[in-house]
Amino acid sequence: MEAHYAAIAKPDIAAYVGGMAPDVAWIGSSAGEELVGQVAVGKDMEAVFGPAIQAGGKFDLKSGGMKIGVAADGRAAWVADELTLTIAMGADNMVVPYRVTSFLGEAGGKWSILAQAWSVATPNEEAFAKAAQGQWPKLADWGGGAAKGGDALAKDFGDSMADSAAWVKSFSDSAEAFVFGSAPEETIEGGVAIKQVFGQMVAAYQVTLAVAGGVRAGVAPSGSAGFAGGNIGFTVDTEGQKITQPYRALLVYVKEGNAWRPVQAHFSNGQAAE
Repeated sequence: MEAHYAAIAKPDIAAYVGGMAPDVAWIGSSAGEELVGQVAVGKDMEAVFGPAIQAGGKFDLKSGGMKIGVAADGRAAWVADELTLTIAMGADNMVVPYRVTSFLGEAGGKWSILAQAWSVATPNEEAFAKAAQGQWPKLADWGGGAAKGGDALAKDFGDSMADSAAWVKSFSDSAEAFVFGSAPEETIEGGVAIKQVFGQMVAAYQVTLAVAGGVRAGVAPSGSAGFAGGNIGFTVDTEGQKITQPYRALLVYVKEGNAWRPVQAHFSNGQAAE
């Protein structure tokens, strides 16, 4: 991951995507960034950051401290981090606070990023106001499709959310479990805490979840962990008014016995492209 960060800071787009699997599932912070594959991600990065690179912009990336979980076999891992990207253009600085979730798998001694989500947090008051007024931009859609071994996880991603209370209970109890919610203060560590916080939210606001569009999923080469993600509608009931936020979600799962259990989740609103 440090090498991955260093590629962003140079910046070296080829090295950045070079640390990813050829069929990486990738979510960017903008609503249109839901992509599959190294090539697509590289083209997107060239479009977003190419002008600043060509203009001689200086890039700097600071980590807030990686939170790393590792599968029981040591051959799959999930990483959460809060990164601050600064791009200096002469006397002007653009500073973007990102949240990033990465899912990695190992094969033949080489680690690759199989799925990754970037987001910029939005305060709940602003997010729900935009949702109520229909101001969130339309989210890109992966269109479905599973990487090797991901069919079962793709199905579980949708089926399990049909009962939000049961979905919350399905989380792993692992101390390495972690969640990024969509708002700045929403970070939760540990499976027990995740179940408690999400359980209270579901009960208090009658939360319902529904998949909206295609789901992308895959499993690490060792089979010990996997991921699934896509767009979902997150609906809450406040004082008799139902409001649905459009979210992108990336979930990491671990195999516990015969069951797949979520161990990391990343929820975000898709921002309007600038």
